[in-house]
Amino acid sequence: MIQAHVSNRWGRRLINAMAAVLLILENAVQPGSVHIAMFLVGRYIIDFGGGMFLVNTPVYLGEISPTHSQGLLVAFFTFTLECATYVYGCRIRPTLLCSKGAMI
Repeated sequence: MIQAHVSNRWGRRLINAMAAVLLILENAVQPGSVHIAMFLVGRYIIDFGGGMFLVNTPVYLGEISPTHSQGLLVAFFTFTLECATYVYGCRIRPTLLCSKGAMI
């Protein structure tokens, strides 16, 4: 909800850098957690950083790309994100998400 206001105030490039720092921090906190509360804090951090990245990146791509390729770049980002989600889902729960011909 507040991502648009934060990005407009401080800039999308800085917000993407902050999201990257949060994701790096999470990769230190979550695997090294010794208590369930520490693990849950790590999950919150990854959700916050990942949300910042997913909301901010298509807008940033649209702003920095030339006019003739804006739609292509933003659509390509979204397409690769959906493909990665599908492949990950096929690996984790192949019977729920994939048909037998599409299993990897």
